[in-house]
Amino acid sequence: MPIINHAGEEFHLSHEEEEKLNNFQGITNFPEDDLPLVIKLLQNHGWNLEAALSRYFDDEWKESVKLINSGAHSSAEFATGRVPENIAIPMRNDTPIDIPNVETPSFFHDEIMRNEASPGPFLGSHYVPSLPLIRKLPTNYRDNLKVVGLTTGVNVWDIYNLTASGTTNELLGPLIVILLLVPKIVLRAGLSLFSLLWGIIAFGFTNNLNNDSKSKVYHIPNAPLKKYFENPEQKTEQSYAEIVKGYMATHIDDDNKISMIESLLPNENKNFNDLLEEAQSEFKYLLVLLLGNLDSYSPSQLEGKKLSKDVTDIDINSHRFLNRVLIDDAVLKTLADYKDELLVYVGSVSDVEPWFISQELKLKYTPDSFLVANVLNSNGSVNGSTRLSILSKIRMTSAKRFSSSLKNTIERYRPELLVSRTDVQELRLAREIKQKQEEAYQNSLMQDRNKEEKRLQEEKERKELETMLAKKQREQALLTALHELRWLSKCIEKTTHLQQQNSISNGGNKNIATLQIRTADGKRIIKKIAGDMTLRSLYEEIGCHLYLELQDEDQRKWLQQIQSKLCDIRDNSDSSSILISLTETDENSIEKLMDIVHNEMHSIFDELPPNLRGVEDLEIKFELISPFPRTNIPMDENKVISDIKDIWPKGNLLVEHIDEDLSTSESDDETN
Repeated sequence: MPIINHAGEEFHLSHEEEEKLNNFQGITNFPEDDLPLVIKLLQNHGWNLEAALSRYFDDEWKESVKLINSGAHSSAEFATGRVPENIAIPMRNDTPIDIPNVETPSFFHDEIMRNEASPGPFLGSHYVPSLPLIRKLPTNYRDNLKVVGLTTGVNVWDIYNLTASGTTNELLGPLIVILLLVPKIVLRAGLSLFSLLWGIIAFGFTNNLNNDSKSKVYHIPNAPLKKYFENPEQKTEQSYAEIVKGYMATHIDDDNKISMIESLLPNENKNFNDLLEEAQSEFKYLLVLLLGNLDSYSPSQLEGKKLSKDVTDIDINSHRFLNRVLIDDAVLKTLADYKDELLVYVGSVSDVEPWFISQELKLKYTPDSFLVANVLNSNGSVNGSTRLSILSKIRMTSAKRFSSSLKNTIERYRPELLVSRTDVQELRLAREIKQKQEEAYQNSLMQDRNKEEKRLQEEKERKELETMLAKKQREQALLTALHELRWLSKCIEKTTHLQQQNSISNGGNKNIATLQIRTADGKRIIKKIAGDMTLRSLYEEIGCHLYLELQDEDQRKWLQQIQSKLCDIRDNSDSSSILISLTETDENSIEKLMDIVHNEMHSIFDELPPNLRGVEDLEIKFELISPFPRTNIPMDENKVISDIKDIWPKGNLLVEHIDEDLSTSESDDETN
C-alpha cells in the first residue's frame, strides 16, 4: 500500500486512491504545500474526483476542509462507540412499502435498514444513507441462458438420456436426475408448508390491486418465457422503445394516454445499461417498472414446453397496473412534471433483459417498481460516495399511492441531485472552456507556425533571388570584362603591325586607299590602308581606334592606352591576373601584355557557364556609312576595300553606332 509522507504527516493510500491523487494533481497542478489539504479534500468527497475538483476551484475550499476536520470528535468517543449528546443523528423512519400479495424481499429491507440500528465507529457515515446498490447487466448476460434449464434447444426432461458429450449414458443419467429433482422436491414441500402456516395465521386474507378474491400473486419465472417461443436461429431483436410501445398499444385502450406515455419514454433505442449510464452521468432519476406476463399463449403453443400454468397465465396485476394506475391523470401529470430529470424503463419479465434485471435484484413477484439515482451512499464506504443506488420501492397498489410515493422519493433526493448536476455542469463548462482555450492556443501556435514558415519561405526566396541577381551581375561583369579583353587583344595585335603599316603608307604604294573617317563625336581619323584588306579587317581597325579613343597611329600612345585599359579592367574586376605595372614599350612588353590578356580571357572562360561563352569573336556595335551617295559598307570577310568603288581609292566614311533597342524593335516590326 503506498505511503505518502509530508511535513511529518503520514498518509496510507490504496493504489486506486494514489492514482486519483495523481490525476487530481495533473489537472489542478496544486502546490506541494497543499498536499495534506488536498488528500483530506478527496477523503471528504469519498475520493470522487469530479466532486473534489468542483470544490477545489472554490476560493474557500481550504477553509471548508479545515472546518470539517476541526469539527471531528476525539478518537476515544469513536472507539467506544459513544455518541456525543450535542450531535443529533438522523434516524430513518422509513418502513418497507407494502404491495398487495407481494411480500417485501429481504434484499431491500436488509440493505436499507442495515446501518440504522447502531452508530458504528464513524459518525460521518450516519449522515449519508446506506442504500442498496444497483449495477449494470453484464455485456454477455444473454449467453448465460445457454445452460441447462434455460436453453430452448434442450428439453430439460430429456436430460436422462444426455451426457456432457451429448451421447447416451445409462449410469450418468439417473444420477443427474436425482441431483436435479431431490432439492426441488424438498424446496417445494417447504414452501407449501410455509404457505399453509401463513394462510392459517392470516386467516386467508389476501390483498391485491382491487381486493378481488380471484386475484393472486404472480411469481417471476425461472427463465424468460420469450426464450421458449423465440426461434433460436433468429438474431434480430426489437428495440426497447418498440417493445414498450407494443405493450402500450396492446394493453391500453386510450390513444391519447398512449401517446402521452410514449412521449415520456426515450425515443432512442436505449437498453437498461444505457439508461443507467445516462442516469449516472446526468444525475437523473430512473424509474424501473417490471411487469409480469402480458401475452396469452394457445394450447398449441404450450404443447411440449413443460411449463406450469401459473407461469404462462396473464399477469392480471400487471395488466391492471397498466390500465388503472399508469394511465391515471395524476400519474401522467407527475411523470410530465419530472420529465426533464426522470427516465422511465418499462419491461416484462417474459423478455430477456427485464428478467435478468429481476434476477440481479433478487425480485420474486410482479409487478414491481423502484427508483434509481446516483446519490451519496455509505454502503461499502466510510464517508460515502456517489453511486447508483435504489432510492426506494414505489407503491403500486393505486394511482394515488404510486404518484405520492414517486413524488415524495424524488423530492427527498432532488436537492442533492440538483447540486450534483450543477457541479457536473460547472465542471463540464470548465472543461469546455479549457478545451476551447486549448484549441485557441493550438490555433495561435498553428498561426505562428504558419507565419514562421511563411517568413522562412520568403527569406529563402529572397536569398535565392539575391543569389541569382548576384550571379547574373557577376556573369554580366565577366561578359563585359571579356568584351574589353577581346578588344585589347585585337588592339595589341594591331600594335605590332603599326610600324609596318606606316612604312607601307609612306612608300608611295599605288595599292593604297586613303580613307577619311569621322566618328559620331566629330573626331576625324585619316588612314591609309592596303587595298587588299578585307572589310572585316577595316571594321576591326576602326574599332581599335574607337576603343582606345586614339586618332593617330603612334605605337607608344597605343601601348600606353592599352596599359591604361588593363588597369581599368584590373580595378573593376576580381581577377588577380592583372597585377603587373607596365612601363616598358618594347616588343617584350607587347608580348607580356598579350600573355596577360590571354590568361585573363581563359580564366573568364572557365568561370562562365557554357551557354554564355558564345563565339570567341569581337562584338562590333557600329556601322560604316559612305555619305555621298549614302551607302552602307558591309562587314564582309570575302570582300576587300578595292572592291568597293565608293571608298576606292579614296573615300569618306561615317561611323554610326548601332542602337540595340532600336534594332530590336525594327526586327520585331519586320517579323510582324
